[in-house]
Amino acid sequence: MRGGPVYARPASVRRGTECFQIPAAQTLSIFSAAWRQIRRVNELRAPRINTPHRTSTVQGRTLQQRRSPMRPKWFLVVAVLTAAAACGGGMSSNAQVTIRDFSFSPSTMQIKAGTTVSWTNNGPMPHTTVSDTGVWTSGTLASPSGGGGYGGGTAGQSFQFTFNTPGSYPYHCSLHPPTQSQYASFVGTITVTP
Repeated sequence: MRGGPVYARPASVRRGTECFQIPAAQTLSIFSAAWRQIRRVNELRAPRINTPHRTSTVQGRTLQQRRSPMRPKWFLVVAVLTAAAACGGGMSSNAQVTIRDFSFSPSTMQIKAGTTVSWTNNGPMPHTTVSDTGVWTSGTLASPSGGGGYGGGTAGQSFQFTFNTPGSYPYHCSLHPPTQSQYASFVGTITVTP
């Protein structure tokens, strides 16, 4: 796979009839946060025992007997957090567009209303993302290398816009307009569904 973000796509996670993607980094951070929380609660619940041959009793039960009823519950918490992350769990949806080699990738995208789209310039030249109908204008997004001396923006800069209204939103780079023949394919379209 060339460039772009890596996605985790569990086959069993479905909303309605469509399966959707979760960035792998987001999935990892959710698992890490859940695991840290479980460890923190376990440390608060019982003192650590440094000698494995000794048995500590708390309220007439050994430490192992005290912990064992909780294990299935923590597994359930992790499973619920994972499912919530996969199903959106109240978090807003995100979509990524990469700008590279005078093209938007993907150039067409279908999203649901309320989704935030992020454009990131990974190419060697500065670019913009501008709605053909004037709905948004990103300003100059510099390349990761700073544009090789070309002007504007922070290196590797991104721009985000949340689409709340259904419709079709064509866009282009205003620095390399599609009216010039060499940039005719440097366009994109976001289709927003209810």
